Amino acid sequence: MGPIELAQARALTATQVNALTKEGVHWVAPSLYMQVRDHGTRSWLFRYSRNGTNQWMGLGSTEEKPLSDARDEAAMLRVKVKRGEDPIASKREVQAQRKIEMKPKVPTFAECAEKYIASHKSGWKNEKHAQQWPSTIEMYVNPFIGKLPVDQVTVEDVLKVLKPVWTSKPETASRVRGRIEQVLGWAAAMGYRAGDNPAQWKGGALPHLLPAIGKIAKVEHRKAVPYQDVPKLMSELRKNGSVSAKSLMFTILWAT
Repeated sequence: MGPIELAQARALTATQVNALTKEGVHWVAPSLYMQVRDHGTRSWLFRYSRNGTNQWMGLGSTEEKPLSDARDEAAMLRVKVKRGEDPIASKREVQAQRKIEMKPKVPTFAECAEKYIASHKSGWKNEKHAQQWPSTIEMYVNPFIGKLPVDQVTVEDVLKVLKPVWTSKPETASRVRGRIEQVLGWAAAMGYRAGDNPAQWKGGALPHLLPAIGKIAKVEHRKAVPYQDVPKLMSELRKNGSVSAKSLMFTILWAT
């Protein structure tokens, strides 16, 4: 049956549609077809022309959608096609938007850190350790990555946190790195992020970008002069007469 004949043909009744059992695609009404598969399942199809080619769009199972509803939906889709719309493209856009809306919001690093601390602090017997955790995160980490969604934290972000303290405060930096790693590991276990942990040291990228803590030269401050020896030191500084000696004398006098 050609397009003109189909347009002029009378739509099938519900009784006639129910009688269609042969495998294949059957015309039911203008632009509406029913597909019968070899295992007996039946579904509605909407047929339209787009850029000179025929397009087929599924409208659901005949068991879930009666003939009257399928016929009305096909009529509405025909109107959209006449307006230049593409029903399949529109359906995909709606589905994509629904996926975005249904996707749970990814928490920030700061939010994950709070939850990690809350779920682990009962196991920390050392009170000082329990106090240091939130203060360390708040002071050294959150200013850089606290507001970032936890699934977006990268090696570059971790470096932003660590570089300012890596050589000046190596012990603190080491603790900070370990705590970032633990929070990101918790986030991965919760399904908030995937892939490698950007804060891990062994097997990670950081050893290639930062010197090992053990190799960083420790700053050793000179011992203070006992206050009993200050008069003798001042006498020696006066004899020296250099600018640096005078500066040190001024500093000592200022301190008193």
